[in-house]
Amino acid sequence: MNIVQFLEARIAEEEKRIECGNSTWGQNLHRLTTDEMVVPPSLTEALLAECAQKRAILADWKAAADEEGTTGTGQAAGTIAVARRSMLNILAAGYKNHPDYQAEWDV
Repeated sequence: MNIVQFLEARIAEEEKRIECGNSTWGQNLHRLTTDEMVVPPSLTEALLAECAQKRAILADWKAAADEEGTTGTGQAAGTIAVARRSMLNILAAGYKNHPDYQAEWDV
């Protein structure tokens, strides 16, 4: 599994949890009551927007890699390519405790 596939899988997992109303904090994002902390629907929208932004970063990487004939992040050369690779590593660092995370992605 490469870093792009890893990130796509993590983002899909996040989207599924968000859409089901479950967050990593153990709170139901869709349930609003007076007895519990109220989480406005805008939080759900913001979390889904963050997933979309991460997907946009991945799409940018893929488009650039296709254009340059790069098949892996290690082949990226030049300042722009290194910056794009760095963005992937920064995104992946948020999932450092996941069993599929690879130490080579450390920033």
